[in-house]
Amino acid sequence: MYSSGENEKYEQIASIIDSAPAEYVKITENWRQENFVIAISVIYFLHNRKNQPDFLFPWLFELLKHKNGNIRHAAVRMIGHELGSLTYHMRFPGDKSGFLKFSPKQAENILRALEISLDELAKKFWKPAYKK
Repeated sequence: MYSSGENEKYEQIASIIDSAPAEYVKITENWRQENFVIAISVIYFLHNRKNQPDFLFPWLFELLKHKNGNIRHAAVRMIGHELGSLTYHMRFPGDKSGFLKFSPKQAENILRALEISLDELAKKFWKPAYKK
């Protein structure tokens, strides 16, 4: 799958990732939710980010609010994976990526929105007990 480019198996996995938020909503048992999110986080890097790198962010922000720490950690890993492609233009100024189809301006806008959303999330869940 990794070396052969976009083939039928790749497309199947990409479609699983694309439908993950809708499928996750259908899962009622906590342990199944955890297994599902962890499985998605393992194959997440195979999603189709060419045109819309942030399409799963709303779902990931919901996962960051989950009471289960394993689910929160899986969401953090998926967001962290996106940071690589979103910061490419900063790490390699003037170099054009061969697989990214969005502009540095689009990446900057996504990063700004990500920062704002994470800041709002931190404000909402901050407790004085965390300051040590």
